[in-house]
Amino acid sequence: MSRPCTKSIKITVDVDGVDVPANLRRQRGRAGNWEVRWKMHGVPDERSTGTPVFEEAKRKARQIIRGEVVVDGGRRSGGMTVAEFEAIQKQHFALTDRESAGEKTWSSFLGVWRSFLRACPIKTVQEVTEAAALDYVTVLGSSNKNRNHNYKKSTSSKTMSLGNVHKHIRTLAGAWNRIRMGHPKVKAGIPAAKRVTENPWEAVGNNLKKLPNRKKVVVQFDKEGEDLLKFLDTFKGRPIAELFVIVSLWCSGRFEEMTFLKWSWFIEECIVIPPEIAKRGYSRAYKIPDQIYERLAQFKVAGSDCVFAGFADEVERMLNSRRTVMPFSPKRMQWRMHRLIKRGAKEIGRPEITHHALRRTAMEWTNEGELLEKRKASAAKLQTTVGNMVKNYLGSLGPKEKLAAEGMYSSMTLALQDHSVLATRLGCDPVEITVEQEMDDWMKRLTPIQRRRFQKRLADGDAEGEDLGVA
Repeated sequence: MSRPCTKSIKITVDVDGVDVPANLRRQRGRAGNWEVRWKMHGVPDERSTGTPVFEEAKRKARQIIRGEVVVDGGRRSGGMTVAEFEAIQKQHFALTDRESAGEKTWSSFLGVWRSFLRACPIKTVQEVTEAAALDYVTVLGSSNKNRNHNYKKSTSSKTMSLGNVHKHIRTLAGAWNRIRMGHPKVKAGIPAAKRVTENPWEAVGNNLKKLPNRKKVVVQFDKEGEDLLKFLDTFKGRPIAELFVIVSLWCSGRFEEMTFLKWSWFIEECIVIPPEIAKRGYSRAYKIPDQIYERLAQFKVAGSDCVFAGFADEVERMLNSRRTVMPFSPKRMQWRMHRLIKRGAKEIGRPEITHHALRRTAMEWTNEGELLEKRKASAAKLQTTVGNMVKNYLGSLGPKEKLAAEGMYSSMTLALQDHSVLATRLGCDPVEITVEQEMDDWMKRLTPIQRRRFQKRLADGDAEGEDLGVA
């Protein structure tokens, strides 16, 4: 015969602005004390409040969940386990404004953490001392990159760079500060018995060899665009990959933004990068030529909202093997395009070229930096930030967003007018065609009297030119 289920009373505890649900339940026994059950940082836990009085039990339960009261218990006395440590770190990286950014930083941290566990297998975080941290630094300095990532085929004998060693130590030091007792960045709700009292990685990092101060070199294409034409030629037979490069140039787009490009982002002749994808959550608008849009529409895949969904079919067509290519995903396109860009940069004799060089070149041609400064000045007048201004004052595509997109498009068109071959390749009309179109539009707006006066003035100008030529 089963015992009757004891009813629980639900309460909510505020832990640094986050509402944590918990349950208070009577313990079976003579004392009848209340126990509290909750889930913090993905780990379930339960403790006895030690009192049968309900109001006193609620007050003490809140202190227990916040970690203000140390309660002895078998689950709390053994230190923080590896699973609990990973749950706390994962919850921290999930607090970013963009989900994709949180996944990227969490994946980077997990690579460093797995590397440490392979070198120093531990059961609790409290086992890591400064001596263990020094042993891990020694392992990093003597191992190559492939072996550290546990690749099956390790062909490289090049040791890990000093910069990567510093990155590993910085990542682990930041993770330890999130569970460190008394540190301002410690996550709330961690019991005192599970926190660490010191950070061994900070002491190790201070004793590492300093990185040399290297001047950052700005890598971009030439203003004449000759190397850009050669770079586009390396994508012969890959029209979707070439369009990816061209759209990235027109949009001054970042690598991740362009691979996630969707048809639903095209709003009123503009491409609007949503805040959940854009860096720092700042939504931006760009404009591309009609010719490029028509070329993109030719490769549109039915049933898919991704603009470059046909990239997987293009890869399968270019591969000289019978292997089946996996379906399209932005993540797969990123590493594939990274390899294609790297190979194209080597072919034109500029191996330092990356996708970011397209953004640097476009920002110079479109004067995007000056337009961004105007947006910051406009936000300062409203006494707010750029993100709040776009969200609360401009909307998804406000007048200023359209004006910025038109301004960058006009600036880039003007910069390309002196290079007719490159302009045609990028879907922009050369200067001769542009001037003729502007003249036709201007003549249509003139009245018949104004048109005759203009024709007479042109005739008089031609006559004067002939006289000067004779002289």
